Amino acid sequence: MIREIGKFIVLTFLTSWILWGLLVVLSQLKILNYGAPLFMIIFILGGNAPAFSEIWIRKHTCNKKEYRTFLKNIINPKHHLLWYVFIIVVILMNSLVQLIIPNGISNVVLKNPFYYAIISLPIMIIGGGFEEIGWRGFLQPSLEKYLSPFLSTLIIGIIWAIWHLPLWFIAGTNQANITFFSFFINALALAFILAIVYQGTKSIFMCIICHALINSFIEIFAWSNNIIGNISVLLIDIIIFILFQHFRKSIEI
Repeated sequence: MIREIGKFIVLTFLTSWILWGLLVVLSQLKILNYGAPLFMIIFILGGNAPAFSEIWIRKHTCNKKEYRTFLKNIINPKHHLLWYVFIIVVILMNSLVQLIIPNGISNVVLKNPFYYAIISLPIMIIGGGFEEIGWRGFLQPSLEKYLSPFLSTLIIGIIWAIWHLPLWFIAGTNQANITFFSFFINALALAFILAIVYQGTKSIFMCIICHALINSFIEIFAWSNNIIGNISVLLIDIIIFILFQHFRKSIEI
């Protein structure tokens, strides 16, 4: 298993960073601009490297029955309604807390109407959600075989944040509007929420939906670079995670 973890991380980083590195060069030289069809194809392929890496590894390490079960877990939406409610509520809470703390309730301005989250959801599944096939679908349960859920989640959050680093050097990406430190703190926070979703449902599909909704809500709420707001969200999500671990057996649904 340790070997598979190492193979997954190396393959994911190599694939993503080579593709994104190509975009760094092409965009900085103004040969290819953000939004161009070829640019977006390369960009999305790089972003889905965690999924491609895990599918490739599973294909070569699992028997046919295990592989079919794995694929079914990616597309199975049949989970308790309360988990869908939890995902929406906690993402909404994170977004509001991050903006209210530095700005106050009266100064919170929506970037777009709420229906934008629904409209953008299918796009965000491709442009972010499918990452979860690798991160939570493989790395989370694999690390938890050797480490505590808290430490496993913390490590994944750090790896996940660092994996995004090349995006700050690609001209035209949304990352230009936020600091890497702000993103890093938020990635850690969201890693704890995504870990809860996976641990509670054992569902890759639910993690995909959660990740896609996180990205969709960014289209509604402007990203905050306020460190106090970011850290507040991290602390809240850690508390929710700890409470979930404490009451995990009694709240399984």
